[in-house]
Amino acid sequence: MSWSFELSFFIFLIIVFASQALAVRLHSLVPMPLIMGIFCIIGFALNIIPKDFVVNSNMTAVGTIAFNVFVIHNATMIDISFLKEHSTDAIACILGSLILTCILALCTKGILGQKLSLLSPGPVLGSGASCAIASYSVKSTHPELSVYPWMIFMFQGLFSVPVVTWALKKEAKIILNNYNDSEDETCAFNPIENNKRSNLLHINGLCKKVPSAYKTPAYYLGTIMIVNIFSKYLYTEFLTPCKLNTNVIALCIGFIFAQLGFLDKAPLNKSDSFGLLLMGLMGLMANTLANTPLDSILSLFGPIIFVFSVSTLVLILCGIAAGRLFGYSSYRGIALMANCMMGFPVNEMLLQNVAKLAESDSEKEYLAKQIFPILNTGTMLIVNTISILIVSIMVNFI
Repeated sequence: MSWSFELSFFIFLIIVFASQALAVRLHSLVPMPLIMGIFCIIGFALNIIPKDFVVNSNMTAVGTIAFNVFVIHNATMIDISFLKEHSTDAIACILGSLILTCILALCTKGILGQKLSLLSPGPVLGSGASCAIASYSVKSTHPELSVYPWMIFMFQGLFSVPVVTWALKKEAKIILNNYNDSEDETCAFNPIENNKRSNLLHINGLCKKVPSAYKTPAYYLGTIMIVNIFSKYLYTEFLTPCKLNTNVIALCIGFIFAQLGFLDKAPLNKSDSFGLLLMGLMGLMANTLANTPLDSILSLFGPIIFVFSVSTLVLILCGIAAGRLFGYSSYRGIALMANCMMGFPVNEMLLQNVAKLAESDSEKEYLAKQIFPILNTGTMLIVNTISILIVSIMVNFI
């Protein structure tokens, strides 16, 4: 029996809230998407909740909106000045992600099969947006695979968070041991303000001339959709023969428009809709689980564990190698690399947890200043950007 919109939406919110609350209690060592996924799988299998409740809650429609706006939003978050300042970290992340992509795509075919091996790298290194793109891209041609990217999304934090947490604590002790109270104690560090200062190019263009009174949620979402429509037009009229994925075009156009000042930086953060859109992505995940037979879901647990075991090992080794190559500790390198399997808001929570190791305010500020680039580089460059490129390329060969 189908539920009404009101009941469907209410139950969806309860599941999301319970999943988030439990994840917080567990310090994200068990990630929220995994908890929510387990709730949904059990609920669907035991017929406790109807399989169409996500559709009836209209959260799949919200997920469709999120699917269309997150790529461009991510493109506006690319901070060239930050990446230049931390160029060695950026190079290490790019090399590590490429090595992992090659290993998963080329060396695991005998175990996973060609389709899963090609579909794995992008979602492993990506966020919910990358997983949504991967799932949508194979839905029409290989519907049996559409749940696989979402299962990767569910398990990401289970492998990445413990590694990053351990490595950050080790690195924090090294940083604090080398800390000199006479240095940097007058320079308070705020990641948000620091990000604003290093992104002046994003706000000195046309978008700055729009009065703040007009910058409503409709304005921010509307500007994103202008870029979306323009990128779809370019693809349809000029770039179809090139077989470029529309998400790649949207990512490039969004980045260019943001750098030129035609598009605000992080528009979804300012639109008062970011949280709802994230729940929309969760809705897409839950709906995909509802439409996938339980046997098919259970059969993918083995490949998922294998993929993340390989990915975690590869990134740890790449982190150790990066530390030796660029002259910093292995712990910093491991945290930098493993963070490429994890993004906002979990890394923000980890930054706050690490700051608790400091005894004074000046130590906390100094520690945050040193740790922030470790967590921000991979999120900005790999999780939000390069993973989308990898997904868009790999799905063409499946």
